[in-house]
Amino acid sequence: LKILDFGCGSMEISKKIKNKIYVEQIVGSDIFKHKFKSNRIVYIDNDELFRKKEKFDIIFIVDVLHHIGVEDAYKIIRKLSKLSNNIIIKDHFEHSYLSRQLLRFVDFYANYGYGVNIPKKYFDKNSWRKTLVKSNCREIFQYKNFQQHDGLFNIILNRKHHFVSVIKSND
Repeated sequence: LKILDFGCGSMEISKKIKNKIYVEQIVGSDIFKHKFKSNRIVYIDNDELFRKKEKFDIIFIVDVLHHIGVEDAYKIIRKLSKLSNNIIIKDHFEHSYLSRQLLRFVDFYANYGYGVNIPKKYFDKNSWRKTLVKSNCREIFQYKNFQQHDGLFNIILNRKHHFVSVIKSND
């Protein structure tokens, strides 16, 4: 498989799966330059990614879309759906003002020092549906209510804040 890790950050996900037998190559892409090197992981910046128009078997977008903005996330999904018909997205749902503030706190803590935008709001079920419609994609599977973090973050962000969506382009 040729995989794109979009918004790869420090490439933690790429590093975890790079030695799996089914992984031919992982391309990590983000808005900042990265110096990680590996025989199976390649890094390119987002501008180069969209200019090259390479095709991928799977695209991962993990905890990235809310930083782009709930209102604008569909634009990136639409662009990425031209590079692969298989996109797996992991992100967050907010359920109230308090849950939004908890998500913002964890985002600030996790991204402090990286210059990453801390969003003013996160997806809810309605805004997620609208994002899919605007991106011309359909959700073929959604997994929610799972625990992602250990320790303190497990208590702060309980299961209801996380979701994984597998989507495909309608094109």
